[in-house]
Amino acid sequence: MDSEPDQVTVTVEPKPQSLSDRLAWVIGYLRDMPDDHFRHKHARRSLVRRIRVATKLIERDHLVSPAAILGLGVLSKTNGCARHGSPDRTDWLRFCVDQDAVYPVLHGVVTELIERIKEQWPHFRGVPLDR
Repeated sequence: MDSEPDQVTVTVEPKPQSLSDRLAWVIGYLRDMPDDHFRHKHARRSLVRRIRVATKLIERDHLVSPAAILGLGVLSKTNGCARHGSPDRTDWLRFCVDQDAVYPVLHGVVTELIERIKEQWPHFRGVPLDR
């Protein structure tokens, strides 16, 4: 047979990372940051602890508490560059390069948590993402 071969297009979509995987990545990033990139000496430990608590709650199928912990306890400490173009006085990460790496991941996790909450409770009003 002298026919033209058929063309096949294969599209591979990346497997979406779990919320826990994304939070583990943020923890790894924070651990690898130099000490002088944090606003104060306890910032790294406090942020990592809050993210770990939120991760454990997520793994136990809790939604509201981790959204609040991440929204108020972590996003609000990493949002200056996203909101104002430079770190603000409440940010615990001193440089935009670091905030630009972790804030979108954290914001995405909180947004997904809120979407899941709204699926279960349609009248849910939400939790503050950051201040």
